[in-house]
Amino acid sequence: MTDDSAAEKGALHNVWPNTSQLLCHFHVAQKEWKWLLDGKNRIPLNFRQKLMYEFKKVNKSSLLL
Repeated sequence: MTDDSAAEKGALHNVWPNTSQLLCHFHVAQKEWKWLLDGKNRIPLNFRQKLMYEFKKVNKSSLLL
């Protein structure tokens, strides 16, 4: 389980080419929050917390599959 580092993904693939990479839920959520805060995405300030809340619900629901 890793974050989304291209270098780390490449190194793991070189050592274990037949494995699947799992992304850490904390790092996925951290990336989502950074995306919401990035001004170029034009997410209004008053929507950011609600969108993050909804994203966390979806992220947690994927654990139940």
